[in-house]
Amino acid sequence: MPSIRRNPQITLSEGTYEQLLRHIGARHRSAYIESLIIDHLMIGDTKRTFMALAMSEKTATGLPFCSRGQVWSIADKSPLVVVSAEMADQALDRVQVVPLVEPAMRAEGARVSVTVGLRRYDAAPDQLSTIPRSSLRELHGVLSTVDMGALEAALRTEFDLWAN
Repeated sequence: MPSIRRNPQITLSEGTYEQLLRHIGARHRSAYIESLIIDHLMIGDTKRTFMALAMSEKTATGLPFCSRGQVWSIADKSPLVVVSAEMADQALDRVQVVPLVEPAMRAEGARVSVTVGLRRYDAAPDQLSTIPRSSLRELHGVLSTVDMGALEAALRTEFDLWAN
């Protein structure tokens, strides 16, 4: 469905607006605000059904269903975003993940700011790892298209995977 452009007026404090521009940027502020709002509009039965479906679905191997962009936790660790290819996720018993860490004023290595629900995290593409799919415990949500695109670009840069 094509999106219809609307220009609603919202009121933000000066400090909040400055933070929005600093962390998200002028070009991505509308997509960011929309990603926050859509999570709150997907309420009640719709959201519970989505989460239950993702948690209960099993693949042919009997392991949890997961897909690129989903944010999972394992044990008591920080959340992880799945970045491996969809086909590989379902066929293999392992997934490639990037950890999400608390935002830092000055971080070591490449960092991409992402939102999961109402929480901001820094994705750490330089810490890409492979884990057993059986270790996935709780689904927290899915990255927005904008956030996933930024993470994919950071991964391409980190591993020098730019196409000629």
